[in-house]
Amino acid sequence: MTLSHALWVPSWYPTPESPHTGSFFAEQVAGLRSSGLRVGVIVAEPRSWKALRSSPLTIDQSGIVATAWPTNIHERLPGEPLRLSLLARRLAAAYEQTWGKPQVLHAHSVFPGALLARELAKIWDVPYVLTEHRPSSLTRRKGTARFRAIDAAVQRAHSRWTVSNGMAQ
Repeated sequence: MTLSHALWVPSWYPTPESPHTGSFFAEQVAGLRSSGLRVGVIVAEPRSWKALRSSPLTIDQSGIVATAWPTNIHERLPGEPLRLSLLARRLAAAYEQTWGKPQVLHAHSVFPGALLARELAKIWDVPYVLTEHRPSSLTRRKGTARFRAIDAAVQRAHSRWTVSNGMAQ
């Protein structure tokens, strides 16, 4: 089977308010699209409960589905994986209605990219791969619900990469 439709699931992505945040993800998507590959983007950007008044879902004509979602800043409160699973259903439905089901997902950074990709992969029954970008991902608090969810998402990824040799160990 020839790959024709991939979905990027970055942990951050450029917005009108922060056009340089994750600009390299946008450049990767543009490069792949210029080669003829159909590439969409789903991003759920973490926000604190206080900073988040609402989490509107935005869908643009270029295949980008974006929202913000409330997260636990201190990683200790339960329920975050369940909330992300419910959000994944909403995002998957919005994406698939317009662009169809992707063949493969590429998560960028474990939180929340890999967590979201894992949930989307379950919904669509497709593989996901992971590229980790942040050294801070190596020092997560063990024993928290977030750590367990991240560990499961990393272990279940079909392939894993890091952006540096030091992180690969």
